[in-house]
Formats: sequence, structure tokens, C-alpha cells
Amino acid sequence: LSFLLSVPLFLYGLHLFEQGSSGTQRITFSLCAALYAWFMVLGFLGIFRQFLARENARIRYVSDASYWMY
Repeated sequence: LSFLLSVPLFLYGLHLFEQGSSGTQRITFSLCAALYAWFMVLGFLGIFRQFLARENARIRYVSDASYWMY
């Protein structure tokens, strides 16, 4: 759902960016950019949570191998 909402926001924000810069267009563009970023973050979290929720040996290996870096 987040990805579906982010596409129109991205396209509308891109249209505003190319159109020019007045006061309300800048605010609207900034709002679209912020909402787009949040929708993409939430969308990727949902995808990773759905597809990577089960045990996977390769992901476990990479996870265990990265602990020494912390």
C-alpha cells in the first residue's frame, strides 16, 4: 500500500519541481518529498518483513558475520 501511495506523490512532486518555484509550490513539493520518503521506508520495511520473516541460512550467516564490526 505504501508503494502504491508513493508513486503518485513522486510524480506530482516531480511535476512541481519542474514547473518552477513559488512559495506554495515549494511547500507542496517539500511535503510530497517527505511523504514519498516515509512511504518508501514503510513499504520496504513491509516487504522485508513479509519475505524475510522466515529463517534463512544465508541471511543468518551474513548477520552473524557482521557482529564483529560492532
